[in-house]
Amino acid sequence: MGYKAPFVIVKDLASPLQCEDMVTRLKHTIPNTDQIGNPTVTYKGNKLSEMRLGAAIEQLLPVLEDYYGVDTKTVTPMVFEWYPTGYKTQKSACDGYEIVSKRGKSLLWSKTKDYDFTVVLFLNDYSDSTMFDEDFEVRGGKLQFLTHGFGFNAERGTAIIYPSRPNFANNISPVDAGNLNIAKFHIVCKKEYVYDMDNFPGGYAEWFGTS
Repeated sequence: MGYKAPFVIVKDLASPLQCEDMVTRLKHTIPNTDQIGNPTVTYKGNKLSEMRLGAAIEQLLPVLEDYYGVDTKTVTPMVFEWYPTGYKTQKSACDGYEIVSKRGKSLLWSKTKDYDFTVVLFLNDYSDSTMFDEDFEVRGGKLQFLTHGFGFNAERGTAIIYPSRPNFANNISPVDAGNLNIAKFHIVCKKEYVYDMDNFPGGYAEWFGTS
């Protein structure tokens, strides 16, 4: 039996040189911190980097439309996220949703934006080698999907696409060394995508052939 994953992995959406250029263009210096001085994520935009990825994204959209059975309405502006050395994991979140309390007891997901899919493009490589290059590599910084029990280590130029639904709430694991840089944007469909887990039986081992 073949298993269809709810995730799409696209390698080489951007070349290593493109990734390096995008990170350089962001001109990171001092990271943001919280009230007690812990490094936090920094968000930036860059129109030039976004424009230079435009052709690759245009080629990606028909592949995703065919895979998920949808039609694209629009693509949101690209946001670059910087997770610096010392970043600590925050609560899982889902782009386009927020958690609200009901009568002070139950926690519910409330939709805030019409996102249907999220695209995460890694701009660094994960490495736990002793020959660690802080300019290009990161130790830690895994994109974690706790509901599904697994995550993706950074791989420069690789994009991870998944439905923007609470089933796919995620976070970034602690960054022990180097920096994790990702580019993120969202796809909005002409008709709202309804995620049905029955269309994607199995789990990580079956989806990615690790069983």
